Amino acid sequence: MRHHKSNQQLAGFQALPGLENGLAANVLELVQVTGFIRDLACELSVTQSFINLADTNIEAVYSFPIPHNAVLLDLTATIGDRELRGKIKAKKNAEIRYEQAILAGDQAILLEEADDGVYTISLGNLMPGERVILSYQYACLLYWRQDTVKFRLPTTMAPRYGDPGSAGFQPHQVPVFSIMADNRFSLQLSVQGLLATAELESPSHAIGIQRQAESVEIGLSEPRAVMDRDFVLNMKLPSGNKSAGLLMWDSKASHMTALASFCVDIPTEAIPKLCLKIVVDCSASMCGIAMRQAQLGLLCVLDNLRGTDSFNLLQFGAEHHALFPHCVDVTPRSLRYARQAVLNLAAEMGGTEIGAALDYLYTLSDAGHRAKTVLLITDGQTYQHRDVVNAARNSGHRIFTIGVGAAAAHGFINDLAEKTGGACEIVTPLEPMAEAILRQFRRMFQARAIQAKLIWPETVAWQAPQNIAPLFSGDTLHVFAGLGAQACGGVELIMLLDDGREIRQHVELRAADERFPALSRVAAEQRIKGVSAKLATQLAKDYCLLSQYTHILLVDKRKTADQARQPPKLVQIPQLLAAGWGGTGGAWEPEAYYSPRSTSGTPYSDPVLISTYHELESFDPEDFCQLPSYESLSPLVCKPGTTKQAILIQVSKAKGQWLREFLDIALFYLHPSLQEIFAELQTLGGWSAKEAATAFLFVFAKDIGFATDNKMLEREFQGIEKYGILLDFVQSILQEDAEADFRRVIMSAPRKNCYE
Repeated sequence: MRHHKSNQQLAGFQALPGLENGLAANVLELVQVTGFIRDLACELSVTQSFINLADTNIEAVYSFPIPHNAVLLDLTATIGDRELRGKIKAKKNAEIRYEQAILAGDQAILLEEADDGVYTISLGNLMPGERVILSYQYACLLYWRQDTVKFRLPTTMAPRYGDPGSAGFQPHQVPVFSIMADNRFSLQLSVQGLLATAELESPSHAIGIQRQAESVEIGLSEPRAVMDRDFVLNMKLPSGNKSAGLLMWDSKASHMTALASFCVDIPTEAIPKLCLKIVVDCSASMCGIAMRQAQLGLLCVLDNLRGTDSFNLLQFGAEHHALFPHCVDVTPRSLRYARQAVLNLAAEMGGTEIGAALDYLYTLSDAGHRAKTVLLITDGQTYQHRDVVNAARNSGHRIFTIGVGAAAAHGFINDLAEKTGGACEIVTPLEPMAEAILRQFRRMFQARAIQAKLIWPETVAWQAPQNIAPLFSGDTLHVFAGLGAQACGGVELIMLLDDGREIRQHVELRAADERFPALSRVAAEQRIKGVSAKLATQLAKDYCLLSQYTHILLVDKRKTADQARQPPKLVQIPQLLAAGWGGTGGAWEPEAYYSPRSTSGTPYSDPVLISTYHELESFDPEDFCQLPSYESLSPLVCKPGTTKQAILIQVSKAKGQWLREFLDIALFYLHPSLQEIFAELQTLGGWSAKEAATAFLFVFAKDIGFATDNKMLEREFQGIEKYGILLDFVQSILQEDAEADFRRVIMSAPRKNCYE
C-alpha cells in the first residue's frame, strides 16, 4: 500500500523491468482508444485491461499520459460481469478511504493527477487471476497552426531529469521504464465536421483511412501498435472558416456556457531587428533522433537570420556553454562559425539542467538593443519545470520552444512559451523540422497581439481564461464564458498589437447540440485554473472533474470469503521506453515508424533502406568503408542482408518525400564546404530532390570508399579529385535526362569529364 504512513519504505519501491519478487510485471494487457474529432473538439474513451498473473494479491500502480490541456471526465471499471462507476472525492478523503478499503480486504481503485498531463491509477487488492477493465473518458480542444490542426495522443513518457519529490510527485507516482515492456494499443478515430474534408496524414504510424458521407474513419494499419511514441494526426485544410462559436445550456449553473474559438488573423508587418538566443538541449536524453532533428532545425535557423539581427548559440546538459561571450551580429563569418558548431553538437553533456542554462542565457548582452528572443530546442524532460517557467516569465525574453522526440514533454515547453509571450511547436521524429522552424520564425518576425479582450452579446458571469496570452497570426484562441439563458448573437475579439494597431474579429454563437457534449465540463476545468483552492474543489465536485484537488475513487466491497487475507504486493507497471530516447531503440521500420499516408491511404513512396542515427554513430566508419559492397550490413541497417550498394540503389529509385528525408540525413556526413555546395545547388541551381540525391550518391560513394566488383567503376571513383568537377558533370547529365537513375549516371560517366 502506497499511501499509509507505516509503508513509506514500500512506497519508495520502484519495480524493476521484467519481474518483481517473482511477480509478473506485465499486468497491463491492452489499451484501446476510440473517439471522435468534431471541428476543434475531441472526446476520447480509453480502455485499459489489467490482469494479475501472480499467485498473490497485488496493488498495481500505473502512471500514464493524456494530451496537454485535456480534461479527464469519468472512470468506470468492469470486474467480472459487474460495472462500477468512480466517484469524485476531495483528495485527502479519497486517499484515506482507499487505504481503509485495502486494509479491509476489499478492492479499491484510485485515479489521481500526478502532474499536468500525467495521471496515476492504483488497483488495490487485485486477486490472483483476476482481470479488471478500466475505461476513462477525456475531452480536449485542438488548435490551428496556420492551415493545420494537429491531434496528438501520447502513449508513453520519456524519463525526466531531476528530483521528482521536489516537483510534487509521490514515490508511487514516479513512472518506471523498461525496453522490454510489451505495452500495445489499438485506435479507432472518427473525424467529423469541418476537418472531415482535410488532407490527413500521420508522421508517426501507418494508418488506414475510410471516407464516408459525413466523416472519415481512421485506424491503425496494424491491429495493435507498440506504445513507444505519440500517435500524431495532421489535418491540413488551407481554406475554410476556422473561427466558430458554441452555446450550451448548463443545468448545474442555470446559465448558458459559451465557447468562442478564433483563428487569429493579423496582417504581417516584420519586426526590423531581433536578438535571437538559440538554446539546444545536449543532454543524454537527446541522443539519437532528437539530436539529429535539432541539428537540422538549427541549420535552418541560421539560414533565416537577417543582416539586421544578432544571435548566439548555447548548448546545455549538466553544464552549459555559449558559442560567443555575447550576442554577435549576423555576418558570413559568424554564420560559418555557428554552422560548424551546430554540426559538432552531440548529446553527451549529461543531465538536463535547463534552469541554470536559461538563467545564464538571460545575461548575454546585445549591443544593438534589439528585441530579446529565445529559440529553445529540447525534449523537455525535467521535473523542475515550474521553477524554470517562473524564472522565464520574469526574464523579459520571449521564448519560442520546439519539442523533439517520440514523447516530448508538451505541457512544460508549452507553458514556457505561453507564459513568456512565445509559441510552442512539437516535432515528431522524421517530421520536417524545417517547417516548424519557419513557423516559429514567422511568429518571431511579425507583430503580435499583446492585449486582447472579448465583447460578449450580454453580461458575463465569468470568463476563462480571464487573461489572454499574446497571440500570433494563424494561432487559435479558445475562450469560455457564462452567459444568460437567452444569450444569442456574436462575439467580437479586439486585439491591440505591439506596433499600436488594433485588429477586430467576429464570430457568431450557435447551439452546440451534440457537437461537443462535454462543453460545460471543459469550461469548468478552465475556471478551476484561475480561482482559489476552495472554489476549485467545489467546481471539481459539482462537475465531476479529476483535478489537483480531487481524485476519482471506486470501491468494490467483497463478501467476507472473497476478501484479501494479506496486504497486497506493490507492482509498478513500467512504461515502454520512448522510441529513440537517449539513442535507444531499434532500426527504423518504415511501414511502422514512418509511413505517411495520403488521403487515399496509399504510401507516398517506397521506404529508404538506411540505418538509425544512433546505429550510424555506434560503429567505426573505417570498418564500414572497408566492408565490401556485396557483404551484408545487418544489423547496421533495417533489413538483414542489405548491402551498401543496395542502400545507394534504393535511394536512387525513391521519390519525393523519401528523397528529401534522405538528403536531410545524409548531408550531416558531408564536409561543411560540400554542404554549402548542395545548399546552393538546391536554391540557386534549382535542382530537384532527385537531382540533388543522385549527385549526393556520387559523393557518398566516393567519401566512404565505395567498393565494387566492377574494376572500371572502381577506377572512376578513385580518379575523382575534385567534388566540384564531379557535381558539374552530374548536373549536365541530369539536365539532359532528368529521369536518369544512379546506376545509369555512374556507368555513363566519361572518364575525361571527371579528370579534366
